[in-house]
Amino acid sequence: MTGAADAPVTLGVAPTNVLSALRHIPALTAATVRDVRRLGGMTNATWLVELDGRRVVVRLPSEIDDPVIDRDVELANMRAAAAAGLAPPIVHADPGGLLVTPYVEGDVLDGATSSAGATIARVGRLLARLHRTDVHRFRGRFAAGRVLARYRDRLAANGAGLAADELALVRRVQRASDVLERSARATPCHHDPWPSNLIDTGDRLLLVDWEYSAVGDPLWDLAHFAVEADLGPDDTNRLLRAWVGGPPPPVLRDRLALWRPVTDVVWALWARVQHRGGNTTVDLRAYAARRLRRAARGLDDDLTDRLRRTA
Repeated sequence: MTGAADAPVTLGVAPTNVLSALRHIPALTAATVRDVRRLGGMTNATWLVELDGRRVVVRLPSEIDDPVIDRDVELANMRAAAAAGLAPPIVHADPGGLLVTPYVEGDVLDGATSSAGATIARVGRLLARLHRTDVHRFRGRFAAGRVLARYRDRLAANGAGLAADELALVRRVQRASDVLERSARATPCHHDPWPSNLIDTGDRLLLVDWEYSAVGDPLWDLAHFAVEADLGPDDTNRLLRAWVGGPPPPVLRDRLALWRPVTDVVWALWARVQHRGGNTTVDLRAYAARRLRRAARGLDDDLTDRLRRTA
C-alpha cells in the first residue's frame, strides 16, 4: 500500500491503537517506531509507519460494521492474490481486521494516470491474471443482488429506508444483476478495483484493499474500474480488449455496459450505510445521490431483456 501521506504525526500524540497494535505483532515487537503518517481512505484508518530499517502500512478497520465484509474471506483471498503476485504480502493480520503489509514503493493510480491508454491496457491484463487464478484458492461468493439486499436491510434497521423512486431503481438493478450472474463464468474477483486501490511500482501493478474480494462475475471488476476511471466507449473497449487478449465479442461489451449501473447502485447504498453509521470522511450523501442519478440514466432495461433471452 502506498500513496500520498499526510504530514508526520508526532509520536507522542500518534494514535495509541497504532502503537499498541505494533507492540503486539511478533515480527515487529523489537523495532523502534521512527515516524507515523496517515494515508488516505474513505473508511478504514491506514497508517504508514517508519520502523528501524523498514516501512509498513498498518490498517485499522472502520468501527462502522459493513454487513458484506468477511475478514476471514478477505485474508484468505489476499494471501492467494499475494502468492500470485497480484497483492502485497501480509506481515500480520488478525480476525478483527488489523492488517499490516510492507510499504510498496510506487504511485497510486488517479484520474489522470488511470485513463492513459497504456495504463488501461495494463489494468486489463492485471485483472485477466486475477480472473485466471485457480477459483478453488478463493473463498466467498459475491452476488450483487444479495449485497443490495443486505445494505437495504441495514438501512431499514437504522431507520433510513429508500424513497419510492430509489426502491424502483434498486429492483431494476437487481433484475439486471440476476440476469448477468445467471450466465456468468464465476472467477476470483477483487470487486473494488478503483484507481486508488491500484499501485504502479513501475514494473507491475498491484491491487490492495481486498475487503470485498470473492468469487464472482469478472465483468464486474472491469465495469467497476471503467466507472471509477470515468472511461468512455473507446477506453472501455481498450480495457476489455486487453482483458480478452484480442477483439472482444459483442456480448462481453453488452455485459460490461449493464454491470456499470449495477456497480453504481451497490456503492450508492454502501455510501448510505456508511453515512448512517457516522462516516464523515467525505460527503457520502452527495456521493450516493450522484451514483444513483448516473445509474438511472445508464440502466437499459431493453439490454437486460436481450441478455436474458440469450443467456
